[in-house]
Amino acid sequence: MGLFDSLFKPVWMNEKNEDKALRVIEKETDQTKLAEIVQNAPILNVRIAAIKRVTDQTFVANVAKNSNDFEMRIAAIEKVTDQSMIVDIIKDYKSGELGSVNNEQKLMDKHVKMLEKLTDNNLLVDIAKNGKNHRIRAEAADEAIKELNDQELLFDFAIAGNYYVRYRAAEKLIDQSVAQDIFVDIAKNCDSRDLEKKAIDKVTLQTSLADIAKNAKAENACRYAVEKLICQPLLADVAKNTESYLVGNDALKKLTDRALLADAASNAKNEDTRRETTRIIDPQRYQEMLDERKKKQAACKHSWKFKFTSHERNNEDFDLYYDEYECIFCGKYESRYVPNGEMMKR
Repeated sequence: MGLFDSLFKPVWMNEKNEDKALRVIEKETDQTKLAEIVQNAPILNVRIAAIKRVTDQTFVANVAKNSNDFEMRIAAIEKVTDQSMIVDIIKDYKSGELGSVNNEQKLMDKHVKMLEKLTDNNLLVDIAKNGKNHRIRAEAADEAIKELNDQELLFDFAIAGNYYVRYRAAEKLIDQSVAQDIFVDIAKNCDSRDLEKKAIDKVTLQTSLADIAKNAKAENACRYAVEKLICQPLLADVAKNTESYLVGNDALKKLTDRALLADAASNAKNEDTRRETTRIIDPQRYQEMLDERKKKQAACKHSWKFKFTSHERNNEDFDLYYDEYECIFCGKYESRYVPNGEMMKR
């Protein structure tokens, strides 16, 4: 029985004769047979060759969405041309289905590339709003916004989701008061230094810049906002109310009003900011404070409390991270270098 079966087995079912199977598929036009080969051929290259000759878009789309084989999904994706099916495939895509991180990344890139096949901007908007994958939604929104002028839709994209998409949508809003609020929110909350700067560059109100300087999550954003501040009372407000010595010091350097400096020397939240203000307006008193602090620190049995992680870029354009600690008894600061490998695990 086994010998009889082997005599009448289709060429494409033979695991030892790939070349012959591929030649047969090159001439095959029967769509039913090609579909059978896609589903049952034991050799991957044979299945791929077959899917490339299938014309039934529904069948191809099903392989693109549901095959457990990475190479088959890639081959099927390249065959789909029907606009509605492209949208369905892209919207339904969820990462983490194949196990391999490398294959998942390639499959993600293929789905993003499929967006270029869409000719109707409304379809991009649909994916941006309803796609299951967050990167797919962001990429679709970014493409849709280029041709989008509908203010209601632009507002929807600007108020939630990916920060880059929000920024691009806000740029096209006619209502500048709304756009300004969005730029401020992006500057205060996003985690991209480049985007923080772009958003801050869009902010026109001095009060909004002061808000960013005091409340942004990233210290770099706070400091960049201070660079844009020129209003003396607002600079004093930042110096008094920021918890970051670096931000406070940046604000102090721009303060020229002696009364505001004296107020900061007495009322700034940050001890180092108060000390720096005193150095500016009363050098003698500053030196006395410094001597008192040194004596206190020399006698102290330090107990360190973590404050924050600082970040800088060296001359070779490498990112350097430091954990900053403060002694709860004497106020002394200590920086501890954090290797990049450990930082990535956090």
